[in-house]
Amino acid sequence: MKRALNVLAVELRPLEGVHEEIEQAAREAVSGATPPPSRPKGPFRVQMQFRDVTIPYVATAFEGIESPTPDTVTFTRQTMPEAYRLIRALYRFINVE
Repeated sequence: MKRALNVLAVELRPLEGVHEEIEQAAREAVSGATPPPSRPKGPFRVQMQFRDVTIPYVATAFEGIESPTPDTVTFTRQTMPEAYRLIRALYRFINVE
């Protein structure tokens, strides 16, 4: 670590001592950290509303997708990655303008 003395000079501290300080600070930071919250468990129910009634009509051709209203689709997936992949597919491949 360095400490500026002026614009042309710095004071250097011994590397071993600095390493020990960094390791100690890291240990303290990690020991005081709270664990991340648990992830929500499935199944996950998704509802998407579109501007065009054609998109929900086409989307119902896929297994497990329902259209409770003309402009809306709903579906359930067991994991969030599965649900997200289907959301992306609906927007990317069906919702083309």
